[in-house]
Amino acid sequence: MIRALGVRSRLIPNTLRRFGSSLVIVEHNNSNVEPITLHAISAAAKLGSVSCLVGGSKCSSVAEEVTKLAGVTKVLVTDEQCLENSVAEKITPLVLSAQSKLGVSHIVVGSSTFGRDFLPRVAAKLNTSPINDVIAILSEDTFQRPIYAGNAVVTLRSLDPIRCLAVRGTAFPPNTISDGPAASIESFPLPGAEAPRIEGVGFGRIRQRREA
Repeated sequence: MIRALGVRSRLIPNTLRRFGSSLVIVEHNNSNVEPITLHAISAAAKLGSVSCLVGGSKCSSVAEEVTKLAGVTKVLVTDEQCLENSVAEKITPLVLSAQSKLGVSHIVVGSSTFGRDFLPRVAAKLNTSPINDVIAILSEDTFQRPIYAGNAVVTLRSLDPIRCLAVRGTAFPPNTISDGPAASIESFPLPGAEAPRIEGVGFGRIRQRREA
């Protein structure tokens, strides 16, 4: 359940309490981390401890890259051929299984086509409401997002035990390489549920031509 508190709320504390924990779903191309994930990790760090999930095929270099990022404590890696071209039907059960294992209070992803594709499915399975285009994290349960084509900002308080957030990359700084020890890596198996009858076969770039 989500309650709209308006653009400003006196119920929000001035300091952010860091009692939560987050699972960031890493967007990547099986070789490198996509930039929007760096912003998502920075946003998640405002909520407390940060774990990351890397699902893909031959994606060990991605996992290694994530372990070096500041604030990340654990990286779960699912390296399977069927995840080469990640589709929502296959990512969703993996995310749910990882959330169940870690018991995190927040699932965070960048507000991109990748994130918006699977996050509503995850939220539905968890009986919660996804919060999209988050531009500010005021506390572990209170967030801001733009409305009316960006002409207003609404403050939302989520009463759900698990919050699913898609954050705008431009609203949070990119994460950087940490000077401290690298995060731990743990191999994470695909859940045993029946595989969906859908397969991603590839991605292509659309070239647009302008008429003279």
